[in-house]
Amino acid sequence: QTGSAEEGHSLYAMTEKIGDIFGQDNNGQTVVNIKIVGLLNDAKNEISYPGACTTNTETYKRLRTLAHKIISQMTVPLIQNLIYNLVENDRERVRLYANAFVPLTAACEPSKFTFLRNKLMIEKYNVVDVDNIIRIIESTYQCLGLKCEDIGIFNDYGRDCVGTPELNPLAGYIPQTDVRKIAALDLDIQSINIFMRERAYDAVKDYYTLGRHASMTTRLGEQVFS
Repeated sequence: QTGSAEEGHSLYAMTEKIGDIFGQDNNGQTVVNIKIVGLLNDAKNEISYPGACTTNTETYKRLRTLAHKIISQMTVPLIQNLIYNLVENDRERVRLYANAFVPLTAACEPSKFTFLRNKLMIEKYNVVDVDNIIRIIESTYQCLGLKCEDIGIFNDYGRDCVGTPELNPLAGYIPQTDVRKIAALDLDIQSINIFMRERAYDAVKDYYTLGRHASMTTRLGEQVFS
């Protein structure tokens, strides 16, 4: 069963329900569920080729990239539910979704992570702070591999959401071409610093050798680099 918040199961049904609230229905199925199913099919195709898991050393890298894209899309309903419950002032559900979402922002900007953690996980937020909290949440989208249109609009929240400008200044320098994906290398460095503090050395090796956020477009498609 697809496209039903009533007959689907688990995360799929939740995504259908909240996606409809955010105007994300696309011919009977939410955009994010369409994307996730497509990415899962891409992953299935990757391992269906002869020798994909034995002789092709690139299969793992491509599967890893697809897995990260799926993780990004699975964050969408968490963000939508967090914003929805902030607007509705359902504090119990805000805490629930904050605990699922906020830790994912730790590698984005330490100041934004600290702000969200304090407001949503440690302190009791004031309703007058909700607009600013949602703006901070929106500012983390690119770091999480998302765009404003992935989340949608609820009660006008998201209507003014804008992503990072194509020619975003870097340390005062305005680039002449879009280097946002390459400039994301600093997110890998920040992630590695976090892994080092947690002594997650396998994750450090994974990010250092294969990369995560930084990528570039080649004739073979989007290539992640370390």
